[in-house]
Amino acid sequence: MRAAVVLFVACLIVATLARASEGPSPGREAIVEILTKPKGWYVFIEHGGGEQPSARAGVQRYEFFRRGSEVVGRTTHLAPGFNGEFEVIVRDNGFDFQRCCRYPPSTPKTSVDYDPNDHTYPFKRMNMPQKWWFSPQP
Repeated sequence: MRAAVVLFVACLIVATLARASEGPSPGREAIVEILTKPKGWYVFIEHGGGEQPSARAGVQRYEFFRRGSEVVGRTTHLAPGFNGEFEVIVRDNGFDFQRCCRYPPSTPKTSVDYDPNDHTYPFKRMNMPQKWWFSPQP
């Protein structure tokens, strides 16, 4: 029993230190500014892969903009008439969104985290088999 308690406390300490090393979250308003400032975003999507997208990654294009107090996303890579808008929920350290306007509302949202140390791909989803990298369009 004592070993289990010691192991549990050790796990809590390691988890706390890991979160502390990530640094503070930039905050919701900073994420909105970073997300809406570029003309658009290239989104690289790949199953498996490494820390950066490979040549095999699929590419989509999104743009994000403010509409009143909300942030809205829009696909821009589809043929005219097929692009659509989607809801964006901004967090202190990233954002969540419905992958596309064609998915039903019950579909789980995609969560993307902000990486302040990566200027090439500042937003990414690395914790799932299908990885996403967002790169601002010039």
